Amino acid sequence: TQLQSSTVNFDVALHELLPALVQGGQVEMRGPQLWDIETTSRHLKEGGVTFARIPTAYWQQWLRTPPARADLAALRQITVGGEALPGDALAQWQRGPLAHIQLDNLYGPTETTVACMYRRTDAADAQQTVVSIGGPYGSRCVYVLDRFGNEVPVGGLGELCIGGLTLARGYLARPGLSADRFVPDPNVPGARLYRSGDLCRRRADGSIDFLGRLDQQVKLRGFRIELGEIEAALRQVEGVSAAVVALAGAGEARQLVGYVVGSADERTLRRALEARLPGYMVPGAFVRLEALPLMPNGKVDRAALPAPQAGEARERVAPRTVLEGELLAIWAAVLGHDALGVTDNFFEVGGHSLLLMQVASRIRQELGREVSLATLFQHPVVESLAAQLESGEVRAVEAIRRREAGSRIPLTWAQERLWFLWNLEPQSAAYTIAGAVRLRGALDVGAVRAALDQLVMRHESLRTRFVEEDGQAWQVVDEVNEASGYGWRMENLAGHSGSVALEAKVNALSREPFDLRAGPMLRVTLLGCGHEEWVLHLSMPHIVSDAWSQAILLREFSQLYTQAVSGDTDTTALPELAALPVQYGDYAQWQRRHLDAAALEAQYTYWEQELGGEQPLLELPVDRVRQGAAGSAGAWVERRVEASLAQALERVSHAAGATRFMTLLAAFGVMLGRYSGQDDIRIGMPVAGRERLETEPLIGFFVNTLVARVTPRGTQPFGEVLAQVKERVLGAHAHSQVPFAKLVERLQPQRSVSHTPLFQAMFDYSAEEGAPVGLPGIEVSTLEGGTGTTQFDLSMQVSGSTEDGGLRIALNYATDILDEGTVQRLLDSYVRVLEQVAAQPDVRIAQIGLQATERAPRELEHYTFVPVAQRIAQQAVQTPQAMAIRCGQQTLSYAQLDRWSDHIAGELQARGVG
Repeated sequence: TQLQSSTVNFDVALHELLPALVQGGQVEMRGPQLWDIETTSRHLKEGGVTFARIPTAYWQQWLRTPPARADLAALRQITVGGEALPGDALAQWQRGPLAHIQLDNLYGPTETTVACMYRRTDAADAQQTVVSIGGPYGSRCVYVLDRFGNEVPVGGLGELCIGGLTLARGYLARPGLSADRFVPDPNVPGARLYRSGDLCRRRADGSIDFLGRLDQQVKLRGFRIELGEIEAALRQVEGVSAAVVALAGAGEARQLVGYVVGSADERTLRRALEARLPGYMVPGAFVRLEALPLMPNGKVDRAALPAPQAGEARERVAPRTVLEGELLAIWAAVLGHDALGVTDNFFEVGGHSLLLMQVASRIRQELGREVSLATLFQHPVVESLAAQLESGEVRAVEAIRRREAGSRIPLTWAQERLWFLWNLEPQSAAYTIAGAVRLRGALDVGAVRAALDQLVMRHESLRTRFVEEDGQAWQVVDEVNEASGYGWRMENLAGHSGSVALEAKVNALSREPFDLRAGPMLRVTLLGCGHEEWVLHLSMPHIVSDAWSQAILLREFSQLYTQAVSGDTDTTALPELAALPVQYGDYAQWQRRHLDAAALEAQYTYWEQELGGEQPLLELPVDRVRQGAAGSAGAWVERRVEASLAQALERVSHAAGATRFMTLLAAFGVMLGRYSGQDDIRIGMPVAGRERLETEPLIGFFVNTLVARVTPRGTQPFGEVLAQVKERVLGAHAHSQVPFAKLVERLQPQRSVSHTPLFQAMFDYSAEEGAPVGLPGIEVSTLEGGTGTTQFDLSMQVSGSTEDGGLRIALNYATDILDEGTVQRLLDSYVRVLEQVAAQPDVRIAQIGLQATERAPRELEHYTFVPVAQRIAQQAVQTPQAMAIRCGQQTLSYAQLDRWSDHIAGELQARGVG
């Protein structure tokens, strides 16, 4: 049983259990139950329990309300584990009414079949900050090793490595991680050790102290950061004798703080770290100390580290002009913290390209200045950006205004394309957005309905229909009192909470088509799956929603549900939600006026230069040739990569002045190029399309699709490909107002029903993986499922900032031409490209290794590197008499050159040249 802090597990004494089994008796096995302390104590008393095994955190709750000694007269021993046992808690236990019960401290990771070490605590342990984890028992053996694999002396610090018969064989489908964590035992030939990653110290008596994790990680502004890596870099700075890094502050004001013992000043420290680490890993403040505070066991006492004072914080340069102050205020609003100065680099204080788009939107809205994404990339420092804006021409920006009552609402350019596609296949779910969450707890169904009612009243997109009049499509917004609202259904699936039936039901709901003419645009189904267990399914047509909108809908639903549960029954007031500045229909009218032919002409020119001429099709090694029109049937494969690789890619991106999105996109293009044998790859990339600040809180279809070219040539180093991708991504964003449908009309590629125009592969990246909606008193988890459709031959989605700091990579594919095994190999090869790029950023494209079975036959000949001497020898066989070299009047044929080179090589070797 994997124990949790709210779960208690009891072992029956073996001498009582075995006779019952031998005599054919039965032993009742109960699943985990959620017990409070009083309930636990009562069961211990009534059952006459003599031995209990309890998580440390749960045991500590006993210290607040310990039961009377007489209530647990039979209990002789308690074993705690799961986290470090604090010495002060042990001292409190030993002073309490249950001091007669023997307390043992248990340690063991899953890889060693859990428990592998223990210590029987005594009075001396209560004097320690953290109780020792003792030594091994049974068939286990343990070592404390330094980073070179040598045993540390007594009192030395090192990594705890565990061996013995109970070791796991490795990780499933993760050979790289297995090889890193399971290493040869230096003392037992053929045996292995598990590297636990725990920082430990061996005592003189042979017992071991647990001091923490070697890979101490924190999460700051979406990045998973290893504090030990920063500390190691600090200790390498001249003038630093000791250093430790901690995460200080609360909420959005959190920042990394470096505590340093030595003579190095902040300027020296900062410059040294900026040369070694990505900007987000450079501490925001430094504090100089005479000595690091230590606990009795020698570990740094992080609780005793002083908070940085104003004088010790990162040097913050205040704005000197009004414009600098306005820009700095925009940065603070987008990044979510105020500790910024005009000399700070946007990307080094937590910014990324998606947030940079919000900066551009706010500058346009609040300052009335047009600034391209490329300009923001080139000037990521406020003082530089302010100077650039001051030197440029200020252009007024038309605001989005509320439309007049009764005016007809046109479709946006993006909606026109989806309206056309829906009319072709009204029963298709290819452009449906659907998702489901599992809810456990006392769900208030009335509050769910109240929250949804308010969402539909708040966002016009949720009560919009589409009609055709006078040969043109229009949006029609139903009034609240006339609208059918949203599609609401409740069904009882009791007993099917984990069955195939539930999965089939969720998938069927996701594939239900929408009638865009009649509505509704939001469909909600609540499935009852048992006692206090539900599945909430939501689906919407893409024509009124996008990924950004989904996040808005879930966030506001959570707020409105919480409000409804709290007892506020006024369904017309929204005190927790700010009023919407405009509605989607207002944006549609503004777009039609703003994006006229004259405004788009310059952007068209860019795209004609970038993509004009021949439009190559992506020639992947498919399993089946597509017959006729492209189908919409699709499926997914996915995998996750470790945080170490994600951080390495971040460093590669930072060194190249690019974003992680650009690096991931370039690697995707390289992988596609290697498989297709092409060196001109066109990849679609969605952009939020919310350049206007007024559009940020709206539910609606704003997303636009851009096209990125990746041109990986075999002799190029990856760094060159990345630089080209960076330039093209910036150019695409700077000309992102052209609707994709209009771009297709302008470029007029050869159209075919068998493939999408301009590109056949899509790449989508989000800086953070979406978290499930939070509801008070309800445990919420995402339920896997989907529409079973695809819009493109291949569509890759990468999400950053997963729970473990790694990346989630999912690949959607067209099942009419590709099999799952083929797509899985594509995904595995993509990860291999990422691994090699992270290890050697300047690796040449031709040298990036792929599985031999994954290479196209023509690719081997095209990319195989042959040394010049070998090429000359080959040519000497093919054309021996052809002239190879001419120097003045003297000539050499290939045959002569080959003989001379062999002769000279022999002479050199004879004289000792290797």
